Amino acid sequence: MLEEPHRKWYLCCQQWHGKLNRSLHQISTIEEESCVNIRSVSANYQDGIEGLRRDKNRLVGQLDDARTQNRMLQTRVDSSTFDPCKLRGRLHGLLEYFTHGEDPPEDLDWDTIISITAMDQRKALVPKYPSAKERAE
Repeated sequence: MLEEPHRKWYLCCQQWHGKLNRSLHQISTIEEESCVNIRSVSANYQDGIEGLRRDKNRLVGQLDDARTQNRMLQTRVDSSTFDPCKLRGRLHGLLEYFTHGEDPPEDLDWDTIISITAMDQRKALVPKYPSAKERAE
């Protein structure tokens, strides 16, 4: 009498044990495949990440070079700007000669053309600088 339920219980346990083993095997297979896939994707992304890091370092270097060049050019512009106040005395002296109808002395060694253009004609053409022969005539 107890043998029949015991046998059914045993077969039921065997069936569930088989299903459990198959499920565990599927889980381990899927887990192994997932690990392989994750490693593959990770390696692929790692290559991309390394490439992006190299690009970033290259671009940072280019940016630093551009900033350095910009600073150098800005320094050059700042140091070479024309300061009319420095020449004011000389220009005033030259204008004094011209107001009296005299030519400046030859020992000045400086050819000067003074061109005055009204502000409303900012883009007016600048007259051609006369050559030495034209000035001598």
